[in-house]
Amino acid sequence: MMTKFAKNPQVLTSYAYFLDLVLRNTEEAQRCIRRADEQKAREAEEARNGNVAGQIDSQAVVAITEDASIDQVNKALLDLYGYTRNEVLGRNIKLLVPSPWKERHDGILARYRATGIAKVIGITQTYFSNFND
Repeated sequence: MMTKFAKNPQVLTSYAYFLDLVLRNTEEAQRCIRRADEQKAREAEEARNGNVAGQIDSQAVVAITEDASIDQVNKALLDLYGYTRNEVLGRNIKLLVPSPWKERHDGILARYRATGIAKVIGITQTYFSNFND
């Protein structure tokens, strides 16, 4: 469990209390508390520097360039997909798009470039089933 959630400050803090109160391992508990505090600081720094400006972290947000490369993401998106910021930045947005829309995505962008009519681009997509041709 600690391997899977090693970067989750809440899990680290809970585990620290378990170590201290149940196992009486105060040293290891203090190390977990320090790791949780460091992770909280990293997340706060990411929120200040890496998230799409003005967006709430409870909703997954992604911004792409004209060539469909991922330009900005927020923490909620990373948590949702399980990627790190470095794993997604610069990659094609199709990385995050499920089939069958993944296969249609290049056509959607080409149509927008040709017509200027946005059926998907520039609007909020809550569910992928909202994609229409």
